[in-house]
Amino acid sequence: MRIIVFLMFILFTANAFAAEERKITVGSCTMNIIAMQTVQEHANGLLGYTEDTFKYDGMLFDMGRDDRKFFHTMGMKMPIRIMGVVQTAPNVYKVVGTIKKAPPGLRSVEIDAPDVFEIPEVKYILRYKACLGASEEG
Repeated sequence: MRIIVFLMFILFTANAFAAEERKITVGSCTMNIIAMQTVQEHANGLLGYTEDTFKYDGMLFDMGRDDRKFFHTMGMKMPIRIMGVVQTAPNVYKVVGTIKKAPPGLRSVEIDAPDVFEIPEVKYILRYKACLGASEEG
């Protein structure tokens, strides 16, 4: 019986922290995003998506720790913009540092911020470049 209760607890808590759709503001941009919260979700990120298959405006890596993080774009099928963000109010974020251009194939992109935000390059250029309120790198 204890094992069944333990397994149910694991299943419940895993689902409670799964990726979720959110509406957030970054800079002055309001976006429909997906928030990645688990280690497995952080590892997969935008891998496997293309501009046609990614239906959100961006992807938030909800990490909540203020330390240096390293991301990569090995195996990605589209260029992205990646940036560090900090939450300033519920569902409101500010870009920390510069917005980095990240084409497929990069082995390491360093981000030093509590959370990380990624946007497909095409959406960044067409919709969000002006309202994010941060400078670009690369």
